[in-house]
Amino acid sequence: MAVDGGNSSEHIKLFTSELDKLNIKMPDYMAITHWHWDHIFGIHEIDVLTFAHFKTVEEIKRNTKYDWSDDEMDKRVEKGIEIEFCTSRIKLEFPNSREEIKIKIPEISFTNLIEVELGGINCIIEHVGGDHSEDSCIIYIPKDKVMFLGDCLYADLYTGDLSWTTERLFPLLESILKYDVEYYLEAHADEPTTREQMKDYAKLLMYIGRLVDEVGDNKGLIIQKLRAQMDIKYDDEMEYISDAFIAGIRKKR
Repeated sequence: MAVDGGNSSEHIKLFTSELDKLNIKMPDYMAITHWHWDHIFGIHEIDVLTFAHFKTVEEIKRNTKYDWSDDEMDKRVEKGIEIEFCTSRIKLEFPNSREEIKIKIPEISFTNLIEVELGGINCIIEHVGGDHSEDSCIIYIPKDKVMFLGDCLYADLYTGDLSWTTERLFPLLESILKYDVEYYLEAHADEPTTREQMKDYAKLLMYIGRLVDEVGDNKGLIIQKLRAQMDIKYDDEMEYISDAFIAGIRKKR
């Protein structure tokens, strides 16, 4: 089973060429973690049975109706349907012709969780949601104790400033930590995250998230409290987390 469909046919061809080099057979199935373009524009290149959450399927169907010319994408950005961050990268990935954008709709959808038997290896696909995309799913392989996270832990980038909310992020963290996982694989990370690293990161996220919920968007006070209470130096990562939760607070107003 392949996880996600990449951002273009060329992206998938690169993936399959690496499988050839490693003498690994082509996938029989594909699981989609969420609907964003960089995870779905190459689905059609591997013509296999594809699994996705029903909200992912709905969003992919919506994307099939779009004109991908520069003018039409720019209009959708102006209307708030799309964001410039994504359209600029679509233009880079498809600099000459958008006619090659072919969007395939997954054949099998589910609501909460689905299990797929892969020849002695059980695969669990579970909807976990989150701020980045409400349809986000994880793919967990119990035998190998490995979990594919897609982009589920990332902040919301579609509605203004990058943001997290404790209402969405905290249940998500609980969902991924409940499984017996040794390594977590994020879609855009360079290397796996160990369970201990994830537990430490979750602890930091939850600590700062609760503090922002308590204090509000007073960044000066938040920094003061973090410096006074945390046993580690206030750094760029902590500032990023604080700013994201503050943005989440402001969006709720």
